Amino acid sequence: MKSLPIDKKAKSQWERAQHAYDHYRLYVTNKNGNAPFALSFIDFIYVKNFKGGSATIAEPRESFDKKKIVYEKKLEAFASFTKKKWAAMNDSEHKSLSEQIVSFAAIPSHDESHISGFGESFSSALLHFHFPNHAPILDKRALNGARIDGMIVDAYKNVKNMLSLYPRLLDFFYERLKENKESTVRVIDQELFIQPLRAPLK
Repeated sequence: MKSLPIDKKAKSQWERAQHAYDHYRLYVTNKNGNAPFALSFIDFIYVKNFKGGSATIAEPRESFDKKKIVYEKKLEAFASFTKKKWAAMNDSEHKSLSEQIVSFAAIPSHDESHISGFGESFSSALLHFHFPNHAPILDKRALNGARIDGMIVDAYKNVKNMLSLYPRLLDFFYERLKENKESTVRVIDQELFIQPLRAPLK
């Protein structure tokens, strides 16, 4: 994506968030090798610190301990879909991977696994931190930069239908990675994030 305008404020925001990104990636890579997908409240706080926003993770301790198990099991299951580089996958493999990514992002939409203050975008970020080469973060700026139409926003410019648009964002990343096998999910994410907002987000 060459010669595109840049939103300087968004670029600064992305660069600040990179520090939070680096902290959590270090934490994830230093996890016990016998339990790489074990999660604690700290994991969710790291994601919250990275994503920002005004929501507080306010899940009661008793229910949190039960609900986090859903995330752990899905992280472990997702690993089997990442044995091949994303750009090297055929269309069928990409479809299967995408279905798993969307399924993981959708965890908060189910009552039995919804953690108060931790939504779909946060869930996609948790997956990304464990599988940074296979799971782009679901974010309105990514959807905007990828020129994905159909966003429904509220009065505060929050996208209400992000999850339904996620498959198209995943297709975008897949095609970009196939075009340039030297690129990465994180590089593409930055390119999308720093673009000026378009309607209906403006």
